[in-house]
Amino acid sequence: MRCKMERDKAYISGPISCYILKYNQCKIYLFGDVHTAPKYNSCQFLHPGMQSDSINYQFNDVIVKNGSCFIIAALLAEWLEFNNDKNIGTDFYLEADFTKNENSRDHRNLNFAMKIIQDRRKNNLYNENDDIYDPLNVLWLFTLELYFHDCLVANKNLCKYHPNSVRLHYSDVRQPLTKNLSVFLLSDMIPHLQALTKDEFIVELPSLIILINFLIINAEDIYDNIYMGTESLPQQIVSFNNLLKIPDDSISGQHYHQILLNLLQDRVYRNDVWLNRTAAELNRLTKTNPDIATNIKTYINNKIKLLVNNDLLGMLNNINYFYGKENYDLINIIIEIIDVMKELSASAMDIYLLSRLFLQYQLNNSENIIVYAGQHHCRNYFDFLTQFEHCQILYNSENSKNPYDDVKCIIIKDEILSEHLNPYQFRYHFTAKSLVI
Repeated sequence: MRCKMERDKAYISGPISCYILKYNQCKIYLFGDVHTAPKYNSCQFLHPGMQSDSINYQFNDVIVKNGSCFIIAALLAEWLEFNNDKNIGTDFYLEADFTKNENSRDHRNLNFAMKIIQDRRKNNLYNENDDIYDPLNVLWLFTLELYFHDCLVANKNLCKYHPNSVRLHYSDVRQPLTKNLSVFLLSDMIPHLQALTKDEFIVELPSLIILINFLIINAEDIYDNIYMGTESLPQQIVSFNNLLKIPDDSISGQHYHQILLNLLQDRVYRNDVWLNRTAAELNRLTKTNPDIATNIKTYINNKIKLLVNNDLLGMLNNINYFYGKENYDLINIIIEIIDVMKELSASAMDIYLLSRLFLQYQLNNSENIIVYAGQHHCRNYFDFLTQFEHCQILYNSENSKNPYDDVKCIIIKDEILSEHLNPYQFRYHFTAKSLVI
């Protein structure tokens, strides 16, 4: 049985949250993602038979079904097409790794998928299933990166949007091309630790505990000097390297020193000083809008203090308490604390995106700002924009659903549908241009 189409509401399949804010005359749209399989708990999963606009099998167009559901990739494709043609200044930020390459995102999994897509185009392969059933769609972030590939590279000649109207930005500066640039992201070590024998783990444990202690206790200083600093990055790295004494041949020592090396190799030159990319973007904002830059620093430092004091120090005390006690397996506590430390690494992306968002807003006088990123990131942006920049809240999906439930279905209706986000308007314009229906 097919669902009856409802014009008084629109279903958005993919994100688990949606926030719409107003900053001066600009509307900011935040869509929170959960990094799990797109099909599970999607609108189509919850409402069998629902007709949904979706990305076509060749990832270069939209299949319009004229139903009441819009898969997030199709919605964004139709929306950006509308804004481009109507000359509505728009900046779209995607949680995607940055790249220096001119014409390729140069990510192993992405390149593999792009070869499949090129084969589909070459052989004119076609499939009527919507894109939650496409085997390439392992995550919505991945699908959006594939669809908008030509607009997320350095050379944007193949990007179909006019730069005066629609601009697309990557926002994740933590792991470019799978190279780790966050000293707090230790998850790469877990497989190596789990592969150790008990005796080998006992040998590695002192170095590991020293590293974790150092990173948690010095988290604020590391952010202030490396990820938000104004002084020479090489000098800052030498200083932190001299503070931490762990054996170079330990897993922990090799991991830490490799990240420091990565940071040195990926530095950028701004105003006669070498900086981390995140710090460079924040410093650009400091010169044009020092008040907002200061607010970002304050917000990030508060987040770090809260995480360290409320969570990480207690976990650290557990490690220090049980260390050396016989027959106590610390590996699970170590893995748990490494997992929580990911939240420390997330702040680097938040600094970069917020700095760039305001820089681009000032440069382009943006009318629409759209962000598609992980839910924790989007909630941070919502908190910062409402608490520090006093943005007006036009819509908050948290009023009707818990964003941390893995339910990938947002329902837009009433005045929100008519005044702030109307997918039907985008679709009508899209189909009027005689694209794929």
